[in-house]
Amino acid sequence: MIKTPAIIKGLPVMTALLVLSTGTAFAKPVDETADTWKFSLAPFLWAMNINGSSRIGTTTSALNLDFKDDLLNNLDNALMVHFEAAKGRTSLFAEYQYSKLKPEEVLANGATANADYKNILGELGVGYTINGLSSDATLQIIGGARYYSQELDAGLASGPTLVHVDESWWDAFLGGRVFLPLAEKWQLVIRGDGATGGSNETWQAAGYFNWRFNDWGSLLFGYRYMNINYDNDKQGNERYSYDADQQGPLLGVNFYW
Repeated sequence: MIKTPAIIKGLPVMTALLVLSTGTAFAKPVDETADTWKFSLAPFLWAMNINGSSRIGTTTSALNLDFKDDLLNNLDNALMVHFEAAKGRTSLFAEYQYSKLKPEEVLANGATANADYKNILGELGVGYTINGLSSDATLQIIGGARYYSQELDAGLASGPTLVHVDESWWDAFLGGRVFLPLAEKWQLVIRGDGATGGSNETWQAAGYFNWRFNDWGSLLFGYRYMNINYDNDKQGNERYSYDADQQGPLLGVNFYW
């Protein structure tokens, strides 16, 4: 459901903050000889910048957001975590992301507009090793489903809600990832996938280094790009769309058992 009066033209930052979605994968190289399940859990942060456009009702806003100035400064709380289970050639993974933003903006007439935005992303996937690229590198085909939920309430301070957005959709994704050992404790992981379903299309590519500092843990850091193109195809004030590139550095810690 979307409710959009003319005042939304004065809320470009709030309409721009509607999507903070991910869906990467953090894992060890596949051990095809393993006969027991191995697990890993990775809290992480994706420091993204966003460029594109968003439409709410009849109003379209350009997106040009910097992570530090526009997103981090408006962050109320967030949780991003990735879980993985692997046995032999098979990997199962799940991801959960929750973020809450409370941006505030002073309009040209001196009034203060504020918003309460919540975003949830969930991902369930499976990976299967089909062959070795070389004596060291491992190739894995991945696929699964991704769920998005976005809620926004915005208006003038101490006033009624003037803008309301409540959107959710499912996508199916298919792609692959490569595990390439670089040294005794270093590994390069590359992932790419495409998704569609509720969205028109979503594409992403990510590459990161994994430094195994202990049997129970590793530090990962890299870069990630994602393009999301979503449109609910409704008319008038019910219309909502988002078409943007999201990219930036990635940092996390992996725990193994």
